[in-house]
Amino acid sequence: MTTATAPRTFTEADTATAAQIAAAEGRFWEGPSGEPATGEQVARHLDATLAILSERGWVRVDGDQDPELPAADEAMSTKALLQSLFRWVRDMARDSGPLTLLIANGRAQDAVGDQDTRFVAGRVMDTLLRTRSGALYVNSDAWAGKQGRNFDEVRDLLETAAAFARTHGPAAA
Repeated sequence: MTTATAPRTFTEADTATAAQIAAAEGRFWEGPSGEPATGEQVARHLDATLAILSERGWVRVDGDQDPELPAADEAMSTKALLQSLFRWVRDMARDSGPLTLLIANGRAQDAVGDQDTRFVAGRVMDTLLRTRSGALYVNSDAWAGKQGRNFDEVRDLLETAAAFARTHGPAAA
């Protein structure tokens, strides 16, 4: 019989190893624009991602909450069919419901960051997960979507990544 274990939080050794990786990669804090993001900018981005997920809810994979298209009934009038379809489109377009880590990270980009902070925030999360797991490569979005993942683990990652960015990221010039 196997028993579930509590999610392992990040240790000081994990963050120390991640700091060594960041220091060794000279452009670790550089985003796709070619410009660096400060540790505080990246931390604010990660904090915003967590705030969005805390408010909206987290879902492991996108699409779990999508309503199905209503079935057409041959007895429906054209007007009733169109009204049903319009209601479905309206419900699909409404911005509500839980989000994946990937989508929330994008929303944080719109709210407090830019492509650079989003990219570097992902790099920080990936590096922390890599040091914790010992894997050569880890993608935080794939990790968050893994079967059995829970929001406490995602929250732990975001909080640890924000603290890491504030501690080890570059200061504003």
